[in-house]
Amino acid sequence: MTDDNSVALNLSRRKTLAALGTIGVASAGAGLGTSAYFSDQETFQNNQLTAGELDLKVGWEEHYSDWSADEEVGDDGDVTMLGIGESPPSGARAFPTCADDTVPRVAVSGDQVANFMRATAVEAAPDEDEDDLADGGVYDDFDDRDESEWDVVPCDDYPDPDDLGRPLIDLDDVKPGDFGEVTFSLHLCDNPGYLWANATNVEWAENGHTEPEDDDPDSVGPADESGSTADGDSLDDAQVELLDTVQACLFYDDGNNLFDTAENNPACISFVLDDSGSMSGTKAAETRDGAKAVVNDLDFDDDGDIDPHQAAVTTFGSGANLQQALTNDVSDLETAIDEVDGDAGLTNIDDAIGIAGDELAECPEGVGKIMVILSNGAENIGDARTAAQDEVDAGNVDTFFTIGVQAGQDGDDLLQDIADLSPSGNGVFLDVTDPDQITGSFGQLVQAIGGDTEIISGSLGDVLGALLSDPSAGDWGLELDAFPATEGRDCYVNSTTAHLGFEWWLPVDHGNEVQGDSVEFDLGFYTEQCRHNDGSGMNSETVDGNNAA
Repeated sequence: MTDDNSVALNLSRRKTLAALGTIGVASAGAGLGTSAYFSDQETFQNNQLTAGELDLKVGWEEHYSDWSADEEVGDDGDVTMLGIGESPPSGARAFPTCADDTVPRVAVSGDQVANFMRATAVEAAPDEDEDDLADGGVYDDFDDRDESEWDVVPCDDYPDPDDLGRPLIDLDDVKPGDFGEVTFSLHLCDNPGYLWANATNVEWAENGHTEPEDDDPDSVGPADESGSTADGDSLDDAQVELLDTVQACLFYDDGNNLFDTAENNPACISFVLDDSGSMSGTKAAETRDGAKAVVNDLDFDDDGDIDPHQAAVTTFGSGANLQQALTNDVSDLETAIDEVDGDAGLTNIDDAIGIAGDELAECPEGVGKIMVILSNGAENIGDARTAAQDEVDAGNVDTFFTIGVQAGQDGDDLLQDIADLSPSGNGVFLDVTDPDQITGSFGQLVQAIGGDTEIISGSLGDVLGALLSDPSAGDWGLELDAFPATEGRDCYVNSTTAHLGFEWWLPVDHGNEVQGDSVEFDLGFYTEQCRHNDGSGMNSETVDGNNAA
């Protein structure tokens, strides 16, 4: 039964098609088409193409030790001289940190290292409070102008190096026993990139000979020896003794201006890895490769001791599973990591954080507790923020290291919020926009733990020679690698911070042959996008200071 305003239509599909065909024919005779009777429009508005950006920002903090009275810290005995072959006392650090025990060094007690670094600071940028320490760096947590804590500066808001001026290491009054160091912080904004370190404008000069220098059998350079790579002179032909006697090393740093090995910073690492359905294929494979590279690169001890590192593996999908409890057995950890294959349903980070936190609760006292969370999207089960806060409140986590793999805005916000909960203040969130860069992102974890890696060491002349660049020939200097422990060269992830340390020292067993010698040089960095490039460097003479920091 129908009401007065309804019409019952009882047409079969065959009859309907026939009727439509009849209408179409009649309409065509009247100069109309069927579109007059049936039409539809779906509009996708505001389409646009916007070019991406690749912007390299660079900050630095430089230190110099010449044994002046203002470098004394702590009580008597907190800073002592080590003879050849002597190791620092337990809990102390040896300076220079790159040198071995074949040269005399300085031992600084562990509780005075930060004070020693503050006492030897000579230049930094950005440095708004002009205390020679990089704002917000390891040794400058507070703004001296008002004692407020520094806020973390977003990558896009980081000052441009051109606005800060640039450091020039000028070794023109070096005495035997002096040493120094500069740590660069590299910030790749917006897009991932390959990075190079380079040296330019290397200048050297004997500046005449003093009588003691003439009498020294190790003095080989003529009194008027001088040269400059900018003028086309060859560094290989330089005879200024300071280039040979000063020792230097370049290393990947965690940002504390010290060359640390894994033994210096033992840690418990609890991996929390996404195994949901969206992780299949390349994402899962790169995650497996990256996590395995971490456990292989760090100095795990297979004899059962807890020092220096242990790790656990938890995977999550619709639920969460502890694949491996804390261990230092690399083989067992690799087997657990292999469970990541993208077959576990939805995204339940909440339960995984709870399981991983329980493992970290078993870590020995004094060992750093790091939770590594990798996710391909926002959670759709549970409340990961609350779970992370619960682990912090329980004292189970010092640092969250989070990786978002094409996680979307909600996923990125979640992982950033979790990283910000880190009690250590050193939480890191990496936004990985290309699955091929997942492995490289794990390299950031190794540096964050303090597993610094030497890039090159030797005489100052040897190191500068390796860094020399020739942009006109597509030579941008020394290639940098986001994860040097893996095969091939990994790009640096965008919108994060990487650190590079450069340390030098003049051993005390050198003397008169270097009197009056001077060496000056600039250090720089070059970047180019990862996408569509192989890291071989573009042949270009047009890149200027706005592109190569």
